[in-house]
Amino acid sequence: NANRKTPTQQWDLAEDHDGTLEYQTDFTQFQAVSSLTLHFPTNLNDDGDTEIWFIGLRGEGTINRRDMIVTAVYESRAMPQDHKTPDDENVPCQPAV
Repeated sequence: NANRKTPTQQWDLAEDHDGTLEYQTDFTQFQAVSSLTLHFPTNLNDDGDTEIWFIGLRGEGTINRRDMIVTAVYESRAMPQDHKTPDDENVPCQPAV
């Protein structure tokens, strides 16, 4: 539920029929954003539907690259014969118990 989350930033919105209002953003909180979620818990009249006609975002693209996806295999029980070291080259592997 979005109401239980702590927002990164909140704004007190005003009615803007002309679309001329701009809200200052604490840009230090949004420097590495790859997605953005906006939550409007109420509207100005506290009744009816909320209609949003336009949201404009300004800033500089930084061409952030997402971290590569890591494919990893985890063993539930280590198999010593799969993990040879240079010291083990001439030693026969012990069977797993």
